[in-house]
Amino acid sequence: MATSKTQSQSQPPPLQKGTFLPPQPTDLRSPCPVLNTLANHGYLPRNGRSIRAEDMNGAMLVVGVNYPVRALLTAGTYLENGDNQTTGLFAILRNPIAYAFRSFGLRYPDQVDAEGSPCVDLDQLDRHNVIEHDVSWTRRDAAQGDNATVQKDLVEKMMNTASDGRA
Repeated sequence: MATSKTQSQSQPPPLQKGTFLPPQPTDLRSPCPVLNTLANHGYLPRNGRSIRAEDMNGAMLVVGVNYPVRALLTAGTYLENGDNQTTGLFAILRNPIAYAFRSFGLRYPDQVDAEGSPCVDLDQLDRHNVIEHDVSWTRRDAAQGDNATVQKDLVEKMMNTASDGRA
């Protein structure tokens, strides 16, 4: 007689988009609380890895980011990081738009997912003065040290300034 798997032996069903799951120890997160929230709720890959441009666009649409802003942020983010790109006339002629915006690129050269699509990981968004910026309510400025990790003292200070003591 064959036995079926019990509920405790089977895998739980995958969480639906919109269902909260806190990040696991190996998950990657960015300095952007909105993108982290989107990953925690499954609108971006929950592990914060191999995020395609279309996934990023779709996730930003969920929170109401308009098309011009989504297009600008995504186009720059998915360019290869300009620190390692060739320069000179050939580079300009080959792709003038990518050349002009290369300093905004966050993707590593040849960074693609398992299917060959360009992708980025959430922790790549902490490159200073590209998407990450100073004057965060919950993170230190780059000149002060760690600009990617939430600082408990800054969160407490922000919460204390709220009229009702809650976010």
